[in-house]
Amino acid sequence: MASVIGKRTARSAPSSKKAKRSRASQDEPSVFVTQLASLAPSDDDSVRTVVNEFETNRIWSRPPLPAEFHTNESEIDFQVVDVDYFMNSENNVVIRLFGVTTGQNSVCVQVHGFLPYFYVLLESAFDEKNIEYAKTYLNDIIKTQVPANIGIPKNIENLIVDLDIVHGASIYEYRKNPDQKFLKVYVRSPKLLNLCRRVFTNGVSLTRGGQVESLSCFEANIDFEIRFMTDHDLVGCAW
Repeated sequence: MASVIGKRTARSAPSSKKAKRSRASQDEPSVFVTQLASLAPSDDDSVRTVVNEFETNRIWSRPPLPAEFHTNESEIDFQVVDVDYFMNSENNVVIRLFGVTTGQNSVCVQVHGFLPYFYVLLESAFDEKNIEYAKTYLNDIIKTQVPANIGIPKNIENLIVDLDIVHGASIYEYRKNPDQKFLKVYVRSPKLLNLCRRVFTNGVSLTRGGQVESLSCFEANIDFEIRFMTDHDLVGCAW
């Protein structure tokens, strides 16, 4: 028997109840909206803020600095909790050590004169008399390739600050004579390390009239802060 046109079937009956329930749930505020409304500012918020700041200062304020710390001759023992660096107004890199003393005084130590560096494997023909030429040659190349987004002005004279010849041995491959000659390259900023490595890998001529050749770089991928801590026997949370 055919169904009567316009007659509601038993299956479609609950639809109106569902619609009523969905409209009711939309009218009710969600838990997030309710919590957000409870955070709305009230008249006594300013009073609570003053009280909270007073309690915070009372609980977390550091004790007075001992008199001996006001001189440049006293030693300070402190626990290092963080290390970073910044470039000062003279475009020199400065290490910062943050920590706390046994007396609960906060400490920030600025370390000047520690430069980023890496090593380049040298050919036997390179010696001390080639240092100045190599330094000028490398600075001229790197100045033309310094990206504008790393914050280093291109008018700085020495992006390569210094070069030294040192001896060591690579851990790669066996060789009968393990002694090898390396060029220790000091740069002005840690942000120059990747660029310098690329310059040496692409090929350079470190001697006047010499052949352009690709040179292998070592330890150019070590973070500057890790380099400083390793060279000074510092570990995390060390004293």
